[in-house]
Amino acid sequence: MIRGNFPAPDPSAATGATDAVQAGQRRRKFSASNPVRDLALGFLPLLIYVVAEWAATRMYGEQKGLLIGLACAIALGSAQFLLFWRLEGRPDKLVLLDTALLLVFGAVSLALTDPVFFKLKPAVIEILLAALMGAAAFARPEKFFRIMERYLRHLPPDPAVRAMFQRMMRWFALVLVVHAGLTAVAAVAASKAVWTFVSGPLLYLAFGGFAAVQFARGKLRQRALLRRYRNGPWLPLVTPAGQPAGKAPEALVHQNPRYVHPAVRLIITGPRNSVLIFPADGSADNRELSAVDAAVGCHVELDETPGDAAVRLIRTRLGIERLHHEYVLSYLWRDDRQSELVHLFRGYWHESKPPRTITAAKFAPLKTVGSDHGPSLLPIAVRELELLAGAR
Repeated sequence: MIRGNFPAPDPSAATGATDAVQAGQRRRKFSASNPVRDLALGFLPLLIYVVAEWAATRMYGEQKGLLIGLACAIALGSAQFLLFWRLEGRPDKLVLLDTALLLVFGAVSLALTDPVFFKLKPAVIEILLAALMGAAAFARPEKFFRIMERYLRHLPPDPAVRAMFQRMMRWFALVLVVHAGLTAVAAVAASKAVWTFVSGPLLYLAFGGFAAVQFARGKLRQRALLRRYRNGPWLPLVTPAGQPAGKAPEALVHQNPRYVHPAVRLIITGPRNSVLIFPADGSADNRELSAVDAAVGCHVELDETPGDAAVRLIRTRLGIERLHHEYVLSYLWRDDRQSELVHLFRGYWHESKPPRTITAAKFAPLKTVGSDHGPSLLPIAVRELELLAGAR
């Protein structure tokens, strides 16, 4: 049984559609939480070492050139860490690890006047990063997103995009392991020129080639998807908070609860604290209303606001041009087939007879709806009536 009374309509509420969803814009600070960028910036001290060591060797000799090159690299790495800390407001763990390894391996190389330990630093950081990426990339999707939430905040929230990103991370981890091995071999057994190429440009070329292949594969899949569903309807996708997240064919959206699409439901209240109920399956033969719904609904279409969808719903479902209605709230509804961000509206019907366009509809007192002696409500309708009764 639904307890309580519906709140009275707000006299100041404007007649007509009220667009319910106003997504707040978060003010974003500079983010040092991008592992790919952090890895790329981690090679800057190596580049500075190569340039400074080459220039200092020509001016002061090989011994001083090595010391000056290592000192410049350590100074730059420390400055990077402090700058990221200031801009981010807190020390980034990946930058902290990279800086710590730079200091340790650089200090050992300075003490032994042998750059091999400094050259091994990229291989060590890559192995550690590959281990972290691999542990996350091979985890279950929900655990992966919890682990990587901080690093994925700029990624589109489309579940398909994020699943593709998880697959790509598995390959990235493998690339890092292979490259770390090549870097270690080059640091120990190859010339400085070979090590310089292997530790930096080779990694960028490998990542660039892999990204190009994945981009091409993604485009081919996208074209195949467009050809398959070009004649069918598409629905907008949103995040659970209501932010736009792309679009997808309706057939796929109704088969995958990972895709969240917006919908509108309109509860119609009548005189004396009553609510309109009707057969859930729309059958006129079910006069006893053994399974009923208490709201008419529709999808929010592409380039349409929830308020516009509510107006369209009133015209097409109720067959009237105007109905005093107002936005109540939004909530997320999930089942085994789909996920909807439902924007709930309330409409005020002042006539004693229900709308003729809704089959076998009738007004029932709120206190009898959902009770043991009344009609059985759909779970979604039970929740919505409870939300409406508790709205202020």
